[in-house]
Amino acid sequence: MTIPTKGWAPGDYLLRLDGGTPATRQFVPLTIRSTSFAGRIVLIVPDTTWQAYNDWGGHSLYIGPDKKFADRARAVPFDRPYSQNNGSSFFDSDTLPLVALAESMHLPLGYATDVDLQRLPPSVFFGARAVVSVGHDEYYSPGMRSALTVALAHGVNLAFLGSNEIYRKIRFASTPTGPDRLVINYKNKTDPIKIPSLVTTQWEQSPSNDPESSLTGLSYGCAQKRFPPLTVADASSWLFAGTGVHNGTVLPQVRGQEFDGIRTDFPVPRSMTILFHGHATCRGHTRGADSSFYTTPSGGSVFNVGAYFWVCALTNGCTVKMPPAASKIVTRMTMNYLRAAALGPIGLSRPANDTVGRYYPKLPKVTSGVHP
Repeated sequence: MTIPTKGWAPGDYLLRLDGGTPATRQFVPLTIRSTSFAGRIVLIVPDTTWQAYNDWGGHSLYIGPDKKFADRARAVPFDRPYSQNNGSSFFDSDTLPLVALAESMHLPLGYATDVDLQRLPPSVFFGARAVVSVGHDEYYSPGMRSALTVALAHGVNLAFLGSNEIYRKIRFASTPTGPDRLVINYKNKTDPIKIPSLVTTQWEQSPSNDPESSLTGLSYGCAQKRFPPLTVADASSWLFAGTGVHNGTVLPQVRGQEFDGIRTDFPVPRSMTILFHGHATCRGHTRGADSSFYTTPSGGSVFNVGAYFWVCALTNGCTVKMPPAASKIVTRMTMNYLRAAALGPIGLSRPANDTVGRYYPKLPKVTSGVHP
């Protein structure tokens, strides 16, 4: 099927395919990419992560037809529907709430996907006001990560509105449909490629040895069934304006099934404000669970919520319900961020107040920071 999109406004769409009965309806998420990102807040749909979890036809990057990890695929193509949610993948929970909120604010928005970070020249993002990762955004190639890193160095604001961001390293290959249609990820050193920089272990592992925290500010903790709450650590931050919170205010459920936090053995960019701080247990070890905001000499900034349910919390539409007050606080913080990002490099007008030492006193004042 071919659908002409001439005249369609840039944006994130959900197409509905009607079959013989309502039960056979299927959906197709579609992004109409903006022709220019200059002066815009660019919303990035994490389609590489959606594809990683897609087991249409029997295989994902996690399981095979027998549901076993050992029989998982090592490469998955975009040339197939999404199996989750009748083809809509994670559009309803991880994308739509943020897109609807941003559009209701009448801000200058741009639209793209993860794959656009790979295939477009990084310079096209230099004029953007911000690049916002919408939801769970786990799978990144070197080209994708470099595009964000260089944009930050040019004063672009970045936001990661999920958790477990830029954790898995991938590379792309072509399919008969076109370039960059195949996502490759082995998750370990069985990857046969001989180029060390392209081996698809996790970013933090050898041979990359480049934890995501050098860009995102935080490191992945783990997945768990008990959700550690978000506890306000610095209510004086402008991001909390109008929320009515105080230090110690607790937001239950928002952090969700996966969380991020500071690891003292990994790079931590400075100056950084810890917005929420708590602890969680990962495989028997207690870890910090944080949300952060840091700024750079270029004026660029990085806002990382470190919370898996942040986007679905905007509408309280997550798989678990949370107090309406928590949803309102998340919404107000997101609006505060988007309004500030629309004005340009946040670091020039709102440089981060470094509070890392309050919670991690053994962390050196100066650690490895963002690098191209």
